[in-house]
Amino acid sequence: MNGILDIAVPFIAEYEGFSATPYLDISGYWTIGYGARFLADGSQVIQDTPPTTRDEALYAIRDKLVATYLPPVLKLGVALTDHQAAALASFCYNVGPAAFRGSNVAEAVQLGRFPLAADRLLTWNKARDPDTHELRPSQGLINRRRAERALFLTEDAPAVESPTTDELNAASLARAQQGA
Repeated sequence: MNGILDIAVPFIAEYEGFSATPYLDISGYWTIGYGARFLADGSQVIQDTPPTTRDEALYAIRDKLVATYLPPVLKLGVALTDHQAAALASFCYNVGPAAFRGSNVAEAVQLGRFPLAADRLLTWNKARDPDTHELRPSQGLINRRRAERALFLTEDAPAVESPTTDELNAASLARAQQGA
C-alpha cells in the first residue's frame, strides 16, 4: 500500500492545491488544507476552523486515503497496479466513496475493462454551481481527470529483486579473485 500512497498523496496535493485557512471551494463547501471538508475528528470544516500547515495537511491526505478512500478502490475485486490504484484513489478522494462505488469508472474496472475505465474518468468533469445547483464543466476537473487518466494508464516500474547475501559474497569473491 505504501507504493500507492507514495504516488497518490503528492498527486492529490498537486490537484487540490493548498490553503492554510478555510475557503469556499467551487461548489460552496468550506475546505482547508488540500481539499479537506472534514477534520481528523470528523467535524466539518467551517469558516472559523483554525489554520493548518502543509505537513499536517499532507498527513491528513494520507490518513484519509487509508481510512476512507483506498478501501473502496481495493474492494473492487480486481488486481490493480500501484498507478491504477493511486489514480482511482484520487478520483474517490475528489468525488467521495459513495459516488465512486456507483460510478461507471468503478463498473468498468470491475469488469476488467481498464482502457474504458480510463476514458470514463474524463466524463466526471463537472462541479455543482453553489447558486443554481446545476452541474457545469470545470476546467480544473477537466485537467485533473486528464491527469488521473494518464496516471491510471502509467505502467508500474518492474520490481527489482535485491541480491541475497550469498550472491553478494560470491560477487565480492569473484572481484577479489580477478584483482589478485
